[in-house]
Amino acid sequence: MSTLTFEPPTRGSETTHVLIGRKEALLSDGAKAVLPEGMPAEVWASLVDKVKPGDAGSSESTLFIAGKVAHTVVAAVLPEHCSRHNSQARPHAITELAGVASGAGPAGAVIVAVLDDASHATAAGCAIARAFPLYSAKKQGEEPAPIRVGYATREGPLNAGPYAQSDAAAKAVRLAARLVDAPPVELDTSAFVAEARAVAARLEAAGRSVSIEVIEGEELQRLGYGALYAVGKAATRPPALVVLFCAPATRKAGAQSVCLVGKGIVYDTGGLSLKQGLFMCGMKRDMGGAAGVLGAFEAAVEIGAPG
Repeated sequence: MSTLTFEPPTRGSETTHVLIGRKEALLSDGAKAVLPEGMPAEVWASLVDKVKPGDAGSSESTLFIAGKVAHTVVAAVLPEHCSRHNSQARPHAITELAGVASGAGPAGAVIVAVLDDASHATAAGCAIARAFPLYSAKKQGEEPAPIRVGYATREGPLNAGPYAQSDAAAKAVRLAARLVDAPPVELDTSAFVAEARAVAARLEAAGRSVSIEVIEGEELQRLGYGALYAVGKAATRPPALVVLFCAPATRKAGAQSVCLVGKGIVYDTGGLSLKQGLFMCGMKRDMGGAAGVLGAFEAAVEIGAPG
């Protein structure tokens, strides 16, 4: 499992370098400024020119020797068209292309998203985070590969910007993905409640004012949550309703409250009408809504979203 760090692009000790952007952006001076030191501009231009991105994006790589160290340099070219995803940042293609860095060795990798506009940074960061899942059924015997993520535009590296926001948002994306990837034998309702308590504990440790309320088992029926109780009462772990709450220390007059609600059924067999076998294996994803809300809550509170 790789570690992700969001910071302005600098030349470090990494031996894998991935630049992601549209072809025109990758040929700009801004992209050239974040290439490995000493890499000839004509070699980079030739590499970029070889890529045929199509509708989903594509990449080409080359080996570059700096001193006595071999570096892998990847030109990951985004599609020119936004496709059905209708996003100028092209996150669907970014995720696929960023995954090439997952094979980086112990020296790690640096990924630079060369953006059409600086406002695309957080979207690009979230897309990159999706390429590095946290869940694994195997015990990790090796140190996780460090991945540094930075941003640039055609004018040059972004030395300031939403790096803190990107870090918080990326952690939220990876948290939600880890929960969705976990099988229900591991992520039962009690384990899901423990994850929510862990989020509250992390935020409190960071100095945020957060409270958590958990309504479980028979108490759900007593307080009028009959449908939720009925759906989960036959399980070996009790059903639960978790409410996380944060009120900012300073609140603007007339500011509206925001409520995030997510479905958290850890495994949906279909009740009396059991789902077919082909569909059953994916029913652990029914808690993806709650997983997304849990990650979004932690990111919003960590960033300090206005109340």
